[in-house]
Amino acid sequence: WAAMGKLAPGYARFDERSPDASMSNAWGEAEAQLRSPGSTPPSSPRESSASSFGSSGGGLWRSGGARRGSVSPAAHAHLGLHRIRKFFRIRPVDPRTSTWRGLWDVLIFFSIIFTSCVVPYEVAFLTSVTYPLFWFTLDRILDVLTIADMAVQFVTVYGDPERPGMRVTDLDRIAWRYMSTVFLFDTISLVPGFLAVVVNMVRLPEGTEEALRLARLVRLFRMPHLVEMMQEWEITGGASHAKISLVNFMFCIIFCGHWMACVWGAMACWTDSKPTWLSALMAAKPLDDIDFYQDPSGRYCLALYWAIMTLTSIGYGDITPQNKQEYWVCIVCMLLSGAIWSFVIAQVCGVVTTLLPHDISFKQTMDDLNWLMDDRGVHPDVRKQLRRYMNESKHLQRIREQKAIIDQMSPMLQGEVTAHLLADWRHKVWYIARMDPDCLTRVSQMVRIMLYAPKECVHMERTLCCVRRGAAFHGGKVLVAGDVWGTDMILANEVLRDLTPARCMSYFEVLSLRYFDLKKVVHA
Repeated sequence: WAAMGKLAPGYARFDERSPDASMSNAWGEAEAQLRSPGSTPPSSPRESSASSFGSSGGGLWRSGGARRGSVSPAAHAHLGLHRIRKFFRIRPVDPRTSTWRGLWDVLIFFSIIFTSCVVPYEVAFLTSVTYPLFWFTLDRILDVLTIADMAVQFVTVYGDPERPGMRVTDLDRIAWRYMSTVFLFDTISLVPGFLAVVVNMVRLPEGTEEALRLARLVRLFRMPHLVEMMQEWEITGGASHAKISLVNFMFCIIFCGHWMACVWGAMACWTDSKPTWLSALMAAKPLDDIDFYQDPSGRYCLALYWAIMTLTSIGYGDITPQNKQEYWVCIVCMLLSGAIWSFVIAQVCGVVTTLLPHDISFKQTMDDLNWLMDDRGVHPDVRKQLRRYMNESKHLQRIREQKAIIDQMSPMLQGEVTAHLLADWRHKVWYIARMDPDCLTRVSQMVRIMLYAPKECVHMERTLCCVRRGAAFHGGKVLVAGDVWGTDMILANEVLRDLTPARCMSYFEVLSLRYFDLKKVVHA
């Protein structure tokens, strides 16, 4: 339809602002032509554009010859697909506005996590292909969720890479994108479900048990969906990147330990004729509860113990390989686990150092202050006052850093953020409350923030002040957070302006706007 809109704009009348309505109108006209096979495309003014579209190859109308009005098979297929969508009322789903899509993503997320944990356990420790009814039913439920999620993916809109900020709502483009990315992996993940049904209905020849057990691992092909979901939640949730990284590293350690345990357990459960680590452990450490070595959960506990011991490079030495295959598997696991463990430790140390950047910056400032006072020989009483002042101004530094972040935004976003930040006191000043967003954004860039110590005098000529924190005396009144003074700075006559200074009762944090800065913004 994108090609039809470009090659035959007069015929298709494709409107990007309302693609569904445009498609419905175009399909309605095409369907009317299909009802009369001997008819020709509409006459002028659409005839020329329709003819050029038909001659381009693969179009809706085939030009040339006696069958000028015939329709191509591709058009029949598209028309049939449109009829199906129209009959079932299939519409694009936008995750940003949908009320149920968020819950569905959470359900699919946990189902994939559950699958990535359960499937390796089934392959390693459930030795029979016809596994119990509980596991069979559980896997079929996961298959149903997979099929339902595949249907949802065919109608989920996505961001247009060619037009940033726009969303693709054309169902054909959505379907093509999904089929060209992860559709194949999702389809392959359904193969074990089909094989499980066949195994329970047909008796298979010997020697295929191990292959069918390994076939269940293709369910893990759906794990790429987790990366896409986490990236979307990272944008919508707004959590700290450092915290998200720590959670990712934790999951990495858990999954690596679990998968290593399943691989190590499979080495013992899949071998009956040769000595294994499990048989050696049973001979070295006989237990009264012999079922612990035979039960799948007990074997998994022992394999997980070995995996965590290998992953963390502890190595007690009570579980060791006993044959050639186990030695090779152990070598590979040690190499991978060593690389993973060292990478995770290095990344965690890097994340922790930047987890609280404001606190780290404040501590460095305090260290610099102590060095300054020691180098200059400052009196101990003055040192206490300086340390107390710097501790109270800790919040001040964060506000300055936030202002630098706001300066990196676009003018429109700066206006929205500024209107939100100044909403507490802008309505108290009539000439600021009436400013448009653009002017308010420029005014906010001129606002300064300052912290005053107790008993300090605050005197700023022709300056509008707003109290953010603390208390002060001014003109026989006590100013607290949210109060404003200096609104008469716009008066030209000095006699009419209030020149009374404010006296701080505690640490006093003030937002100030000078008259000359305001005048510069207004004139601009």
